[in-house]
Amino acid sequence: QNNDKAAMEKIGAAYEQMDKNQTNYRNLFLTKNNNSFVSPYILYNNRYNYELNELEDFVNNFDVKEENLYSQLLSEYIAKLQRVDVGQPYLDFTQGTPEGDMLSLSELVGKSKLLLVDFWASWCGPCRAENPNVVSVYKDYHEKGFDVLGVSLDMEKANWMKAINSDGLIWHNVSDLKYWSNEAAKDYAISSIPSNVLIDENGIIIAKNLRGEDLRNKVEEILNK
Repeated sequence: QNNDKAAMEKIGAAYEQMDKNQTNYRNLFLTKNNNSFVSPYILYNNRYNYELNELEDFVNNFDVKEENLYSQLLSEYIAKLQRVDVGQPYLDFTQGTPEGDMLSLSELVGKSKLLLVDFWASWCGPCRAENPNVVSVYKDYHEKGFDVLGVSLDMEKANWMKAINSDGLIWHNVSDLKYWSNEAAKDYAISSIPSNVLIDENGIIIAKNLRGEDLRNKVEEILNK
């Protein structure tokens, strides 16, 4: 409230160190207690903090004698991540547009060289901060074959539409207005936003979670070949 930036930076640094310590402690526990039935429980409840390869490494190292609920849930979650990993064909879905029509991802795949499926929401600060970057890349490369499908995790249609207009999201937009229960987000194992999936003209996922200059560089690299 006092806009004390020095204090905020100090607290932020302390938080980051605590988070790092917690992660290190958790990883050490999972490694040293790979035969404990507690380990799958801990890993599953912290699954969003890990990349696919990290989850696979921990699970492969587990030596739990009896399969339990959390071992099964981990296996299911990893299988879902593997299904939408880089190199896999896209998963189709259909959701409503702001105009009230239904639009399927398959209607757009193959009509451009690159299609970015962008998961976001009007209430998500980091998403709104990233939107100008996506708009810039879209304007610079749309004519060369870059397109975007925005998938919103909004609940209120009015807020969704207002954000589309405010941020100038002039591409296709869809949502089922189910918040974190968005069906497309669940299919693509989206655990945080902004998140995105880059699909080539053959319908293959070629990159994930490209933001800032990483998005521009990847699009430029492919379209300028």
